[in-house]
Amino acid sequence: MSFSYHARRVRDPAHPVWLRLSSLRACVRSFCALTGGSYTRVSACLELDFGYEPGREPPTDEFLRRTLDQVERERNASLQRLRAFQTRRVRAKARGNRQLSTAERTVLRELAGGVG
Repeated sequence: MSFSYHARRVRDPAHPVWLRLSSLRACVRSFCALTGGSYTRVSACLELDFGYEPGREPPTDEFLRRTLDQVERERNASLQRLRAFQTRRVRAKARGNRQLSTAERTVLRELAGGVG
């Protein structure tokens, strides 16, 4: 399923709160796949490191929405950086530069593993 699908499930108050939390975690996994970040590190930063335990309070609607908004902001920033890199590469290829320069390799490495 896509990031957008899971984001819609997180926002939908008709779904059970634990399902919404699971969808939020799926959004984080998708974000980590995009950026190359560590799921454990990112989820700890977002305070998603708790699971279902009998008697534990479920996450609040505010927490779910706030966390999803934070993940979406970071994801959009990462996508914007990737698009900018892609545009630069297309222009460079049109000029005949088929190989990545050392600087471009460094930038690409930072883009891939810059978060987490």
